[in-house]
Amino acid sequence: MTHSALCSLALACAAVISSPLAQAQTPQSPAAPSQPAAKAPGFFLPAIAAYAKPDERGLRRDESGVRRWESRDLVWYAQLDRSGEISVRVELEKAAGTEGTLSVFALDAAGNESTATLNLADSSKAVGDHDPGSRVPDSNAPGSLTLCPLTISRAGYVRLTLHADGLKDAGLLRGLTLIGDAATSARASNVERRNAASVHLNYPLERGEEVEWFYGEVRAITDPLYSYYEVLGFHRGYFGIQVNSPTERRIIFSVWDAGGEKNDRGKVADENRVKLLAKGDGVVAGDFGNEGTGGHSHLVYPWKTGENYKLLLGARIDADATIYSAYFFFPERSDWGLIASFRAPRDAKHPHGLYAFNENFGGSNGDARRVCEFSNAWVRHPDGTWRELLEAKFTHDGHGKEQRRDYAAWAKGPGFILSNGGFIDRPTLVGDLSLGVPAGPDEAMEFATKYGESIAHAPGSSPEIDTVVLLKLANPK
Repeated sequence: MTHSALCSLALACAAVISSPLAQAQTPQSPAAPSQPAAKAPGFFLPAIAAYAKPDERGLRRDESGVRRWESRDLVWYAQLDRSGEISVRVELEKAAGTEGTLSVFALDAAGNESTATLNLADSSKAVGDHDPGSRVPDSNAPGSLTLCPLTISRAGYVRLTLHADGLKDAGLLRGLTLIGDAATSARASNVERRNAASVHLNYPLERGEEVEWFYGEVRAITDPLYSYYEVLGFHRGYFGIQVNSPTERRIIFSVWDAGGEKNDRGKVADENRVKLLAKGDGVVAGDFGNEGTGGHSHLVYPWKTGENYKLLLGARIDADATIYSAYFFFPERSDWGLIASFRAPRDAKHPHGLYAFNENFGGSNGDARRVCEFSNAWVRHPDGTWRELLEAKFTHDGHGKEQRRDYAAWAKGPGFILSNGGFIDRPTLVGDLSLGVPAGPDEAMEFATKYGESIAHAPGSSPEIDTVVLLKLANPK
C-alpha cells in the first residue's frame, strides 16, 4: 500500500508533516464503487497503558483514559511483526482547539525515528471506517485526529511518543489507534498495570532433601528505581536487595504469618503471627500486609551495581515453629551481620520451595530494563554436607503471558541472569536452565560450620535465650 493510499484510508492526514520521512502528498482519488479500497488494519493502544514522561504529577487516569496530559509526553510500546508505514489516530473526547500542535515520534527496532506533526489550526476531524466488533474506538468521535505517515523500517518493538505543544484543556485522551498493514497482528499491553512482568528462578530439591542453610549471591547489572532482586526465597519468606528511591537502597527480609490473611495484619490471631526474635544494628522491623501478612525487616544499605553480595538464610525447627535467620556479608568490614531472626508459627519445617526473582514493584518506570545475576546458590543439610544448585526452572507471572513479553533468562558461568522490562524482542520460553559449572562459596561453608552448631544447640528454646544467642552471632569474634 502506498503512503498516499494509507493516508487516504485514514481520512484525516496532517497538513504539516515535520519528518523528511513523512512529507505530505496529494491523496489518491477514491476508488470506484465496484472496486472499494481495502480497509486499513487498526490496532488500539489505550491511554491508561502509556508511560508519562518525565513523571505522573497532575495526570489523571481512569478506565476511560487520561486527563491533564498536555504538559508531558506519553509513551507507548507496540510489537509489530512487519515493517511499513502507519498512520496514528489520536483518540480524543472533544476537539482539541484551534491552536497548538500534536506530534507523534516513532522509534523502531532498528533505531530509526520518524515524526508526524499536526498543526491543529489546519486540521479537520478524522472520519473513517469502524468495525463495531473491534477494540478500536469510533473514529467519528469528536476530536479524533490522524497523523501520518510514520515509517517503521524493521519489525519488532516500536516506541510511540505523543507530544503536545501549546494545547490547553485538550480533554480526555482515550489512546492511539495504529492504522496500516504494519499494524496487522500487533501486540501491546492494554491494561493500566505498567510494571514489567516478574520473572523467577525455581530451584528443585531432591526427594526428601532437608535444607538447614540456604546460600546465594547477587549482582545487579542494572538498577532502575523500584527494582527488587530477591535472592533467597522459600515457602515462608524472601530475602534480597531493593532500590527504593534515587537515594535509598535496602536489604529486605520478610516472613509470612500463618492463617492465610491476605491484607490486614490486625486480623491475624496472635498464635499465627510471626515474632521478631532479634535484629542487627540499624535494622528496621515491623509488619507488612496486602500480599499476605507477616514480619518485615530492612536495612538501609548503599549496595552498588556491578558488585557481588552474599546472603545466607538459616533455619531451626522449634517445636511447632521454625526460626528463620537472615545474614548479609558486609564487604567493607569482611564480616557477616544479622539482618533479622523471626519465629514462624505452625511451620516446623526446613526451607523448601526455594526460588529467586526479579521484580518491578512500581509501575511508573516499567519500561526500564532490569537485569540481575543470581549465582553460587547452595544448600547445607543438617548433617553438614553441601550441595550446589546447578539447575533452575525459569517462570514468569501472569502479566508476562499476554501483556508483557519483554523478559529473558539464561545461564552464564556460575550464575543465572534474569531480565525484565525494556521492551526487548524474543522472550525466553518458560523452562529449565542449567549451569553445569560447579563453584564453591567458601565463606558460607565456614560461617555455617562455625556458627550453625551454636544455633542448633542453643540451650533452651525461649525467645529470650534465642535472642541472646542470635545477637552474638551478628558480631562473631
